[in-house]
Amino acid sequence: MEVTWRQVLRWRLRRQPLVEPAPDALAVARRVCGLHAPVASCTALIAGARSAAPPDLETALWRERSLVRTWAMRGTLHLRPNITTRLQCRHAAPLPSTLRTHLGNHSEVEE
Repeated sequence: MEVTWRQVLRWRLRRQPLVEPAPDALAVARRVCGLHAPVASCTALIAGARSAAPPDLETALWRERSLVRTWAMRGTLHLRPNITTRLQCRHAAPLPSTLRTHLGNHSEVEE
């Protein structure tokens, strides 16, 4: 099977919801396995470029709690779907004692 660069680029643009926008930021985060979120304004731009409507990240994070800001790939902040994050935390290895001590009462990860 031969694939041209044009076909590769078209496939990548579709997978990144850039050709056909996703309905909202949660759908974008599900599709791309999380939105890179070291700076809130950049995250809004990333979600906005891939969503049919302007993203309401504050509502998704703080009211609906459908998105979670957490450390993910490469140890950087990402917005991830809540259910995905909970499942991954449940099946991940226990937190090292040094990290548990560092997080203190701020940790919401159940062991």
